[in-house]
Amino acid sequence: MEIRQQHKVCNDLLNDKMNSPVKSLLNRFSIEITTTEARGIADFQTLLPTRTDVYIITTPKILPNDVVHLAERLYQEGMIPVPHIATRVIPSLSVIDQWLYQLNRQALVDRALVIAGGNHEKLIGSFASSLELVRSNVLTDNDATDLRFAAHPEDHPLLTDAQLMQTLLEKQKVCDELGYKSSLVTQFFFDFASVAAWERRLRQYGINMPIRVGFHGAAGMAKLIKYAINCGVDSALNQLIANPSKMIKTTMAANPENLILDLAIHCNKHTDNLFSGCHFFPFGNFERTADWLRQVEFEF
Repeated sequence: MEIRQQHKVCNDLLNDKMNSPVKSLLNRFSIEITTTEARGIADFQTLLPTRTDVYIITTPKILPNDVVHLAERLYQEGMIPVPHIATRVIPSLSVIDQWLYQLNRQALVDRALVIAGGNHEKLIGSFASSLELVRSNVLTDNDATDLRFAAHPEDHPLLTDAQLMQTLLEKQKVCDELGYKSSLVTQFFFDFASVAAWERRLRQYGINMPIRVGFHGAAGMAKLIKYAINCGVDSALNQLIANPSKMIKTTMAANPENLILDLAIHCNKHTDNLFSGCHFFPFGNFERTADWLRQVEFEF
């Protein structure tokens, strides 16, 4: 299907009913950015709708104060900052406590994406897992109410599917017990069928956390391959390489129209699902991805 036809089908789905699940799904998108790339953005208000969730990527190389300053700027420019919390690289309880305090005081941050923060064989921080951090009082003490967790529909480099399901089920249980709103954000992918099958397995396990479906932004194939390997979706990449026709189709698509269309059609056919929104990984192409989102008329 050509891109022009894809846009027509997407728009037909969006315009079917004013309050259709599909339109709502595509309107509630989120996006992420690094502190470095943010320095090149003149004003987020010119690129994104007001109160868009903007996730702030954190790594051990990024200074905590830079994340606080970006969160404050995003808040001042009408966005909702959502910092990543890389659990396994937190130096100490006092460090994370002070950081969360500054984020909440200066940018009213009350939500975060809680991730493991690397598959290190040796623990390099004070917390062994995301659950250990969630069970502590440090998030509650700093007014956190909304926790999101990374999800891996197309396999995890270290854990089996059963282990992943059990971990997600435990996160859901702990969040329910402690009064947190909880949800999932998936890794990006190349085949929506695997995501749909994964969502069905979640429900079979009793997991009912809403899911933001992760899509790659406006990026070329070379960059996608690089990030696929780095982000642990190389099994999906191998499947793509094994299917030449799908490989060509994906290579030619600089944007994820086909995958979004697959999601939209699925949600139209199966209204009983956990999909609640879309999340975009720009991979260094933030402005280009934001421009593309406006072009496909995600009802700004």
